[in-house]
Amino acid sequence: MTVARKRRHLSAAFGLGLVALLAIPAAADEAACTPMTVAVPEALAASPLNTVVERAYGMAGVDAEFRVLPNRRTAASLSVAEVDAILISAEPRIEDAENFLPVPVPVARVTYYLASYSLGPNDVKTLEDITRYRLVLPSGFTHLANLLGHRRWVEMGTYDAILKLLRHDRANLALGTLSFARYAETQDTDLNIFPAPITPRFGYHMVRPACSDAFAKLHAALRTLVENGDMAAMYDAQGAPESAITPEMLDTLGPTGGLEPALAGETEKLLQAPTPEGDADPDPTSS
Repeated sequence: MTVARKRRHLSAAFGLGLVALLAIPAAADEAACTPMTVAVPEALAASPLNTVVERAYGMAGVDAEFRVLPNRRTAASLSVAEVDAILISAEPRIEDAENFLPVPVPVARVTYYLASYSLGPNDVKTLEDITRYRLVLPSGFTHLANLLGHRRWVEMGTYDAILKLLRHDRANLALGTLSFARYAETQDTDLNIFPAPITPRFGYHMVRPACSDAFAKLHAALRTLVENGDMAAMYDAQGAPESAITPEMLDTLGPTGGLEPALAGETEKLLQAPTPEGDADPDPTSS
């Protein structure tokens, strides 16, 4: 289970309330982006994802402090925190663009899984099928419940709490990412774990618009990481090949990185912002 343990951390950010992060007020000093303060959920502190983003900052020559936050306190802690970037979000929205914008090169591919004691893949084949059951979600998955139009769901802060609800029949079905699936399979062999009928999403690193210089440098660095195959190699080496962004994926997504048009337009404006006078051009090939 060595690989499974490594994978446990990979997608945790998507279930740790990161949608709530987008409501954080911008840092008090809009010009103070050095060093960058990056919010990292505790579950991702030693993850392949965190390694990828840290490498991008190093290649971009952007000084950064990665602030690790307790999983259960993520939303509460960040409601008053001053951060310049968020490690990852699988649901960037145009409504939040004034606070944070996604760098238009994904940092991870997010896949979804279901877990149940009484249901299996033959019972849940479509999105509509999911809505027929009492659903439990990790914190931060509210956007998925809304997407499904689900009315009977609860949100729990830990994977153990989710499994407890399933054991006590207080929920029929649990929805999570790869990290949840890998963790659940180590806890109970009687639990049915299978892919959810949800199209995989892309996760993006989020940066304050005021930090336009860092935004542009990180964009160049992440694109280089994908195009030269280093990102895929890093994920593969740490037991999470499913989450890698490949050059082929990037070509398919195009220059907007797969973002919705409104968000893509805002990121393009930021990328076209003039580089501060006297600041050297980014060299994404250096580390």
